Order: sequence, then C-alpha cells, then structure tokens
Amino acid sequence: MFIHPNRLTHVLSAEEYYSPLQYQRELNNLLRPSWHFVTTTFDLSKEGDFVTLFLLDQPVMVVRQEGEFLAIRNQRPGQYTPLSTQRQGSIRDIRLSQHNESLLKVDLTDPGYQQYASARCGELIFVNFSASPIRLRDQLGATFPQIERGFSAPFRQVWSWICDYEANWKIPLENGVESYHIPCLHAATFRNYPREENIDHEIHPEWTSYRTNEMDRWVKNSIRRTTRWLGLPFTGQYTHYHVFPNLTFVLMDLMSLAQIVVPTSPTTSRTMVWLFTPFGPRRGMIPWLFAKGNAWASREVAKRVLAEDAPIFPAVQRGIQASPFSGVIGRREERVWAFQEYVSRLSSPNNPE
Repeated sequence: MFIHPNRLTHVLSAEEYYSPLQYQRELNNLLRPSWHFVTTTFDLSKEGDFVTLFLLDQPVMVVRQEGEFLAIRNQRPGQYTPLSTQRQGSIRDIRLSQHNESLLKVDLTDPGYQQYASARCGELIFVNFSASPIRLRDQLGATFPQIERGFSAPFRQVWSWICDYEANWKIPLENGVESYHIPCLHAATFRNYPREENIDHEIHPEWTSYRTNEMDRWVKNSIRRTTRWLGLPFTGQYTHYHVFPNLTFVLMDLMSLAQIVVPTSPTTSRTMVWLFTPFGPRRGMIPWLFAKGNAWASREVAKRVLAEDAPIFPAVQRGIQASPFSGVIGRREERVWAFQEYVSRLSSPNNPE
C-alpha cells in the first residue's frame, strides 16, 4: 500500500534541474560525501587489473593489487597526465617514464598516489571522495544485507552497460522510482503497473523501497521452475531500492541489477549498470542450461527496459527548462517526493551538514 493518503507537492523547483549553482551544491553536499559503486570484482578478476572513469569531475582508477581493491587518482605523480586513458586494462602494461618500470611493481598506497576510500558490498566495489567517509554499511543502512545477498555467490556478473543522458541526474532516478510511466513506455515489457494493494512502499530518511509480488502468471511460473532447477528459494517478489542520493538496486529471485546515475554537468548525466544472475548452487547439465538461459533472458529484458526509458529523458529536461509551472506528485510517486525532500534538505544553503 501507499503511505500518503493524498497527492504531494513538488519539493524542487524547475530551476533546480538546470541551475549551475544548484549543481555545485549537490556535488558538495550530496554526492562527494557519498559512496558510489564504480565496478565489480568480476571486472577486476586478475592481479593488476584496473578500470578508469571520471566520477564527479575526478579521474579515478580502481586497481586490484595483492588481493585488495584500491582506488586512486588516475594521474601520474608530479604530472598532469593520466596513468592510463584506457577504460580497462592491466597496470603491468603501464610504464612509468622515469624508470620505464611497470606500475605493477609500484606500491600504490605510496603517498605519491592520491588515495580514495574504497569498500565492498558483495561483489560491488564502491568509492568515496571524503577524507573521513561514513561506513558504506551506514549509508546503505537496512538495505545492506539484501544488496550483499543479491550480488554475491551464486550470483555472478553477466552484463554491464554505460550510457550518457542529455538530462539532469535526478530525472532518470525519479523515473525509476515512479510507475505511472509503465503503460506508456514499457508496454512491451512490464505492460501495466501493479495494483496498490499489491505494492509495499517504505520511505526512510536515506532510502526508499518498492516491493510487489504481482506479475504475469507465466513469468512467476517460469521463475518458480528455474529456481527449483537451480536449487534456490522461490519468493516471487520484485524489490526496488533507491539509496540516496544516486544508487538503485533491483532484486528478484533470478536477477539482481545495480544502477548508478552521476551528473556530468547541470543538464547531463551518465548511468552505469551491472546485471547479476545465479549459477547454482545445484550443478549438472540441466541446471547449467537453466542458468545460461536465465542469464540470456535477464540480459535481454534489462537491455529492453533501459532502452525504453532512455529516449524520454532529453524531452523531460527540455520541458523542465521551459515550464513556468510547479509539478504535482501523485500517491504512486511518493518515493519521488521523498527523494526531492532529501535533495532539498541537503543542498539547502542553510544545510548545517
């Protein structure tokens, strides 16, 4: 059931979706103090493997070194040039110009390499830019055990995706936590939104969730059959978590999806997605075939749903920048209200935090 009995006011003004000043406030007060998942242990499976990315205007490299996952600034000590311009690779192939020495032989915890805090939840690797960050477990709160379970064995990574949006970072996140758009955008996948009596919303100061067991009978029967062959428990539930400010997770019996949306300017953003599906615990040819088939089906559905959403975001951005009106938030969209209230509270010029 929904929590609020009536519609809610739109907390954020239209200007707060394109204002450079608001963008800086959000970077400083919401985003830089928070944890962001940036890669997985599957992306860094071998000693010396690395990934690079720009996160909140900072060049970041995450490296596997001596079994640990280190986050450092992607910049050569004493220079302006990056350690690597590749998205992924091995530091054994990166040479330091002064000695032609492989970076693999260098202690990356040396003070010459700027360190960032890193932590794990399951196989997801998170980065934080704060000098004294809160614990990752504290940011994820009560969602931590569920997320850890959904991104640990027997679940393994089967797909990842990066996409740039011509829209403020809050727009894709708000789209993900409301369901009015489902019959319009997802007619070929979800088709319709569940009835209120089959939905459970939770709203907390730092996160919200949506849970339902309403789905097409053939889908539920397929999930039940596959979980039985894989030796997994069956719940028949779909759960969506939004951990503020910008982390979302979808958890089901046969798939787990992690998505982050980060701003790249006041009116553009980037999303990164990782999909996990289970392999086991039951072994044998038939369970393996069910696991492979489920991985393929989950990947195709995830691709389609994300592709259905993406085209609407630039139009929403243009509409927000042109509209003189305040928005209205329906009861079904109350998680949008909770997110906006969080953004407004922490990005306020008077915010004591």
